[in-house]
Amino acid sequence: MKNILVPFDFSHNSRNALEYAAQFSKKMNASLHVFHAYDRSEVLEGVKVATTISAMEDTRLKMVDQFDLDPKDVRCQVVQGEFIEEILSYIEKSKVDMIVIGTRGSSGLRELLLGSNTVHLMKEVRGVPMLVVPEKADFRPLKNILLCSDLHEIADDDALDIVKEVAMAFESD
Repeated sequence: MKNILVPFDFSHNSRNALEYAAQFSKKMNASLHVFHAYDRSEVLEGVKVATTISAMEDTRLKMVDQFDLDPKDVRCQVVQGEFIEEILSYIEKSKVDMIVIGTRGSSGLRELLLGSNTVHLMKEVRGVPMLVVPEKADFRPLKNILLCSDLHEIADDDALDIVKEVAMAFESD
């Protein structure tokens, strides 16, 4: 595993997922890609876009410092466009191995529980595992890993390789 993508919107939930991903990436010796997409309405507010870019750099520096990451292994990307389209494009260009994304809410409705962007991303992304981090989750080494299967042939053995790699890095059962 070389590249972990974290969609980031500056919310508490995405910040928690980013902190989780920072610790996960350090354990896996992977680069961390922090990604933010903004819509056209924000373009009209040029100051807001400049502030967002500056805030992303501040976030990058904080992750490097707080989790003792190599600065060259933490990359930030701010783009204008539709969230799902831009993420799919970034995944293709950057050869992302895993996506770490936060959740929100506590109701039983899927969109409220996971967040509409998380649900949409889960529906659209193929071939890249996603780690969905609950809003109050704290990073802990993984003791056990459960792989669920419908016993049909897995189309991409890379997914199994990633599970094995994570299990070995964490010495998980």
